[in-house]
Amino acid sequence: MIQQRLKTSDVRILAVSLSGDFRKPLKGRKLSPQERQDRAFVKQGFAQADQSLHELSQATGGRVYLPKNAKEFDRAYSEIAQLIRHEYSIAFSPPSNDGQLHAIQVKVNRFWCRVDHRQAYLAPPPR
Repeated sequence: MIQQRLKTSDVRILAVSLSGDFRKPLKGRKLSPQERQDRAFVKQGFAQADQSLHELSQATGGRVYLPKNAKEFDRAYSEIAQLIRHEYSIAFSPPSNDGQLHAIQVKVNRFWCRVDHRQAYLAPPPR
């Protein structure tokens, strides 16, 4: 499963959606029943896609941005630049070489801090 491999990889997904214009409802025009049904189907598809992006990025310690306009795009890219610029890396040696998947939990004692981290690691196999 891709999500399992992403959880243990050194990859960090920072996803930016380009679908903002497609999500906007049509203005100044009454929709037919078929168009309303189609619109609901598209909205459901976007919701499922957003959920998948959130799950994949969260597994890697990343983030998802769903900008609706140019100003929100600017804000998202500025935040991504700040994240990358002020990124820290913490390493540790696994306590055991058992070849198993282990969860990682990071706690911070600052209410204003947000820590993005990968969710698990795969310990090396026994020798």
